Amino acid sequence: LVIGDPVFAPAFLEDLRRQRRPVPHQLPEAREEARRVAREFERLRDELAGLPPLQVESVVGEPLSVTELRERLRDGYHIVHFAGHGVFRRGDPETSAWLLSDGELWAREIRNTLAGQEEPPWLIFANACEAGMDAGAPASRYQGDVFGLATACINQGVAAYIAPLWPVQDVLAAELAADFYRELIVNRASVGEALRRAKVRARGDAGTSARRLAWASFVLYGDPTQQLLRTLWSGAARPTAKST
Repeated sequence: LVIGDPVFAPAFLEDLRRQRRPVPHQLPEAREEARRVAREFERLRDELAGLPPLQVESVVGEPLSVTELRERLRDGYHIVHFAGHGVFRRGDPETSAWLLSDGELWAREIRNTLAGQEEPPWLIFANACEAGMDAGAPASRYQGDVFGLATACINQGVAAYIAPLWPVQDVLAAELAADFYRELIVNRASVGEALRRAKVRARGDAGTSARRLAWASFVLYGDPTQQLLRTLWSGAARPTAKST
């Protein structure tokens, strides 16, 4: 499931203005990133000649509500790639969120959505600002544990979660994501090795000061040794995505 820059509903943006909160803008580069990611998956599908069956569903530059994404997260996808806006709230990390068309999908909602699923996504790549940040809650709440988007996913069985720790330029984020999937899919590297190679390439390409450390923002939570094709073959009957 590849998601790129969901279109914000006017009502959501107006509500943010009334609350005097930052109003997000659309991200053309996130749309291009999502299209590039989808093409890499289509390339793998053609290479494997349908064995195991690999389908790609893309929602790019279209409306996608909180309810709709929660329903899709229950559909048994191996991989979910989200390119868009994210928000991290250190004071209440359970309300850190991905921004969708009609509002925020909070970390606690993702956790509750994935809870009890026999086959949660194998990989979630959240290419959104600070989507890799977690924070400790006060000891009086949640027994002083660590919470955030990454923890919400990993604690519910997601094998690997990748996201940036701080805001990264859209162009660089798109390039790194495309390189990661090329290594993961075409070169068949493990998830950890694929991210390492993508970061090495991003570091070598860094020119301006704004890009110089951007590669270091991306982190992996979970098992770095897993490989996509091994996962697909072990669960060949499981739908990876649906074509639209």
